Amino acid sequence: MTDLAQRFQQWADELVDLSGRNDLISFRVTKTSTIIPVEDAVRRLLSGESLQIGQVVDLELVESRKAETGLIRDAIEFDEQQGIEVFKLVSGFANWKSDKVSNADAPLFLYSLLVESPATAIGKIKIKLVDDEPELNTVFLLHLNA
Repeated sequence: MTDLAQRFQQWADELVDLSGRNDLISFRVTKTSTIIPVEDAVRRLLSGESLQIGQVVDLELVESRKAETGLIRDAIEFDEQQGIEVFKLVSGFANWKSDKVSNADAPLFLYSLLVESPATAIGKIKIKLVDDEPELNTVFLLHLNA
């Protein structure tokens, strides 16, 4: 491998955090960034429906409202400023034993979610799947090959 090819490979390797700090390798439920949707909402999203956020999660619960507000704000900001879809619906987890990662739970499949009408009140915001085909968690695959 040439010196230039080695530098390109090093830069590429540094772009993705393959440690346990990455939620795509070691997922942790948090009060401010995790929403556990009701089962019916998942089915409806996967069938192509747009749903109001109140149909996805119980906004009467303080922790749901806090997580929802933070997630929606981040999703809109990343999409508008950087063109990156960070709002994801996860399907399936891989659990394994690891000496490097304390919480070895990695999402397997990811569906990108779109925030429709982002300027409306939080309870009226609608979300829908960007695509009905899931993405394989390539960060997890890179971690396993490292």
